[in-house]
Amino acid sequence: MAGAKPAYVLERQFWPTATAFRSPEMFSGFRLAGGIFFAALYLPALTRVFRLEPAATSDRLRLPSWGAVAVVHLGCFLNGCCFGTETRLPWAVQLEETSVTYALQRKFGWLSGPQTVSVPVHPLPLYFAVLALVAALPRLISRQGQARLGTSFWGSAVFYGLGSIALEFLRPVVLWVNVLAALGLVAIGPGHIARFGCSGLGPSLGECKHRLRGLGKRQGAAAR
Repeated sequence: MAGAKPAYVLERQFWPTATAFRSPEMFSGFRLAGGIFFAALYLPALTRVFRLEPAATSDRLRLPSWGAVAVVHLGCFLNGCCFGTETRLPWAVQLEETSVTYALQRKFGWLSGPQTVSVPVHPLPLYFAVLALVAALPRLISRQGQARLGTSFWGSAVFYGLGSIALEFLRPVVLWVNVLAALGLVAIGPGHIARFGCSGLGPSLGECKHRLRGLGKRQGAAAR
């Protein structure tokens, strides 16, 4: 909530057209993308406050975090509150006149005449749900074939951020606050991956530096 509310305020201030094109009935006053970004941003600080091991804690949060995001997007789809651009692809969906999608399409002139269903559109919430589920599943693997502690969650955050940026452009009106939040995930993720992964050398930056120094000394001795 701490991130979802500021994202909504930014959207109303700078992109009022996008706010007008969104459902007033679902998550009114909050933006999920902002909540995801700020949760990731706060995570390192929270692990310090509660004295948790940061690498292991972030990895344990991968599955429940992205699983919860997928459930929220599935709820969006079932509620009919979010939709993509018009398409004739086989998996396009048409929603009934009782849906929020139908009401918004009628409001903005997508529908003409006595149509009882919406125009066929991309099932955008399903795309986001699939993206979140894929982000929940894989683990980053080091070149030695072992999972690098601490990189799993942050790798999935970068993956979800990049996918979200692409999907946002399938909306009738691009929600730039969501794009900025996704860019935030992509920006902060690699730093944590480098911190925890250190090219597969160890779980902590201190250990990585220690091993790299030792490797440098051995290489120097071998050269002499």
